[in-house]
Amino acid sequence: MKKERLKLDKPSSVGMCTLDLSKTLMYDFHYNYIRKKYTNCQLLFTVTDSLFYHIKTEGDVYEDFFVDRSLFDNSDYPKSSKFFSGENKRMKQLANQF
Repeated sequence: MKKERLKLDKPSSVGMCTLDLSKTLMYDFHYNYIRKKYTNCQLLFTVTDSLFYHIKTEGDVYEDFFVDRSLFDNSDYPKSSKFFSGENKRMKQLANQF
């Protein structure tokens, strides 16, 4: 019942590196963007590719995010929304290929 040969033919190290790089980018975004911009925020939870926050601010957080839209994918907003931007839609499409 015990396997005598072990065949390592899957790129598991590449997958691990990709997840580690993704985690590094997410931590960088959290500490160097969100925490600096919003001192009164709380990270609620994370999933593989998303961070969920509770942010208290005097201004409009959507306006703030739209100013820095190069950091966000706003392509899921309705095209009639003033916050719609297809600028990073291609990034999502590339990520979904992998």
